[in-house]
Amino acid sequence: TILLLLLKNITCLNLVGNNLKDLNGNVWGKYKSLRKLSFAKNQLRTLNIDDVRHLSKLEMLDLNLNYGITASVKHLTSLKCLDIK
Repeated sequence: TILLLLLKNITCLNLVGNNLKDLNGNVWGKYKSLRKLSFAKNQLRTLNIDDVRHLSKLEMLDLNLNYGITASVKHLTSLKCLDIK
């Protein structure tokens, strides 16, 4: 998987339009420096708390155009922008 090749101190990740259907919550714990994360234009249905719980620095999360996605993000205390149209 491409995520295994990313630098652990990456701050911005754009995964727009990659036909993603689900996320593996175990992968994201390595990327605690992420501040901007975009999953727009994929096929995600849910974003579970386990998927992003370790991203305490996350300020922007883009879930736009994911066909009725539901998300649990209340634990993301640094989040300033959530796009979930």
